[in-house]
Amino acid sequence: MRIKDFSWFDKIMYYIKKSIITTIGSFQWFGFKHPFFLLYYPPDHELNGLDRQEFQEKILKHLEPGDILLLTKKRFVSSNDYLGIPGEFKHAGLFVGYKNIDKESDMLSPVVIEARTREGVTLTHLYDFLTADMIMIVRPNIESRYRYMAAERALTQLNKGYDFNFKYNNTVRFFCTELVGWSYDIPEITYRFNFNLRTITKFFIFKQTVLLADDIARSNVKLIWANRSARSTKLYNDVFLQVPGKIYPIL
Repeated sequence: MRIKDFSWFDKIMYYIKKSIITTIGSFQWFGFKHPFFLLYYPPDHELNGLDRQEFQEKILKHLEPGDILLLTKKRFVSSNDYLGIPGEFKHAGLFVGYKNIDKESDMLSPVVIEARTREGVTLTHLYDFLTADMIMIVRPNIESRYRYMAAERALTQLNKGYDFNFKYNNTVRFFCTELVGWSYDIPEITYRFNFNLRTITKFFIFKQTVLLADDIARSNVKLIWANRSARSTKLYNDVFLQVPGKIYPIL
């Protein structure tokens, strides 16, 4: 059972971790050759050279609600395995279909629900979400109706805060992979499909049981699409190239 924990210690640790994580996570490392080798809260990446037409043809038309998107922005300090999140991929979101996220129009846009350190659980345009160095999109290997169910479940947590305490058994707030894992954590799905959790040490001192983005890729999923940088990783080679049937034929 997932619990809510409002102890004074948790509240103190929450604000300490929030300060550390939002500060470190807002820096990008450019190396000493750059005159300003460390930049605070710089603008997002572009879509790694993928224009909107290619985006429509290579990604959008193949997506379904419940698909999981994994990404990494390499230059962010929080992408360091020791300071931040271990593994090739550092962030995860869930595609939930087409929604109206523009208050000034009735236009429906392809959107991802994600948990972000500054905004909490929010909806992001798919094109904006995929501004990253490495991108991988995977689909849980279960019937589409269960993936749709997970997408709808995720939407019930919209506007909740970000979980800087990284308590996987707490639904008051969410961190990114926790939101994905929680969305699929219902009886109709879990006996068909589930994720493996692990304990990590974060920022050298905080031990937490979490769901890593890499472990989502290692679960019972199939690959929908990956950009060139993602296809060059050991994770891609070990999990998808070496195992028959793990890649959808659209690739």
